[in-house]
Amino acid sequence: MTTDPYTDDDYNYFLSEAQDLLQKIEQDLLSLREDRTLAKVHRLMRLAHTLKGAATVVEKSAIAQVAHVLEDIFTALYQPEIIIDADVEFLLFQGYECLRLLLTAELSGKSVDESDVLNRAASVIAQLQEKL
Repeated sequence: MTTDPYTDDDYNYFLSEAQDLLQKIEQDLLSLREDRTLAKVHRLMRLAHTLKGAATVVEKSAIAQVAHVLEDIFTALYQPEIIIDADVEFLLFQGYECLRLLLTAELSGKSVDESDVLNRAASVIAQLQEKL
């Protein structure tokens, strides 16, 4: 069984949705350290999950990969013993920045070195996993 390739409508919807999801992730990250609630952690995890799925539909694998890893990191934040200190907060924003770079390039139609961004994301995630 083969699947049909995505349509222009799918892609345009992805672009619109991705902007909104990215903005919501940023807003929640900005207040996460001072106001960490289960609801906020859950929302971050779901936003990353939704972005991962949307990117997969339109075959944007680098975006899907970074969103998937962020989803896993956000899921780890459910554990109350994890402390979000300045270092963890910085790394969370570095992971977000990798996602933002990929999405901004997609939205603007400009190119970005995906392998470089994926390597940066892998480094950030490794540091986060070590801290968490």
